[in-house]
Amino acid sequence: MTWPSQFVAVPTNALVLDERLSPPDKATQQQLANYVSAVPSVHQRLASGFTDADFQAMHRNPLTVEERQVADAYYHMYSPAGRNHRIEAEFVDGKGLVVTKGRHRFAAAQDVGLRTLPVHVRASDQTTLDRVTRQLESEASESPEVVAQFRKLDADHRGARGEQPIRNEGARTRDTGIERPRYRGH
Repeated sequence: MTWPSQFVAVPTNALVLDERLSPPDKATQQQLANYVSAVPSVHQRLASGFTDADFQAMHRNPLTVEERQVADAYYHMYSPAGRNHRIEAEFVDGKGLVVTKGRHRFAAAQDVGLRTLPVHVRASDQTTLDRVTRQLESEASESPEVVAQFRKLDADHRGARGEQPIRNEGARTRDTGIERPRYRGH
């Protein structure tokens, strides 16, 4: 049986590694640092209304080095199509949230001092997952727009997996003043 999962903003201090890391074989340390350093910029763009299609277009045709880094970060950490690139953690009684996938990105986030990461959280049952998700969302309550972004992203991820999206109540948004992307219609 598959454990239920939800895409959540997780404080990095709530995650644990269960094993020692070997050197990364898929990305350099600099690439990993770039991905996690661009997380705040991904959130700014999401708050301004960027969609998955906008990030994909930006990835295909970045106008600056920063846009390339933001698009790469989105692809490797947020994209509903990026099942092979997501960070995953399982709730384990007595241990907490154990990182099972994306361990090097988690370590890079710790190195740069990133406060939260996008994580697919799994638990053995829906009740436990709901409890853990509520706790994580309350820890991110200083950023209600981030909580709302992740509720929307979770629905997108569920849709990409062919699952029924859960209800998205209480979502709030805030204008960050970032211009809409130039990528519409491409």
